[in-house]
Amino acid sequence: MKTLFRIQSLKRESLWYSFDGKFEDRLIDITGQTLPMPFEEFRQLDKNSKLLSSVEDIKMFPNWFTPEQIEKLFNSGYSLFKYNVEKAIYLPKGEVLFDFNNDVISCEEVMDDILNI
Repeated sequence: MKTLFRIQSLKRESLWYSFDGKFEDRLIDITGQTLPMPFEEFRQLDKNSKLLSSVEDIKMFPNWFTPEQIEKLFNSGYSLFKYNVEKAIYLPKGEVLFDFNNDVISCEEVMDDILNI
């Protein structure tokens, strides 16, 4: 089992993609800033899989988000979630992917943990 962390909406929506894979840059709508995250074909393994981005250590979030972005996101219905998953795919820069549809063991909101950054 692997423990991963992810910032997502309380409705469990992504910052960049709808659950049907449509690109929707909510980050720029909320913060006025964006992160380069192009659609990459390998993130869609098949119609039954949904790979989500996360980090293994919450101290990695400053590599992806500024403190101002995190504050704006948290004030706009986003929070920090902890996932326990069976398998993960490790990418450069600390990004970790997991299959939301097939590998999630548990998920819980852990917003207070963001204070540990």
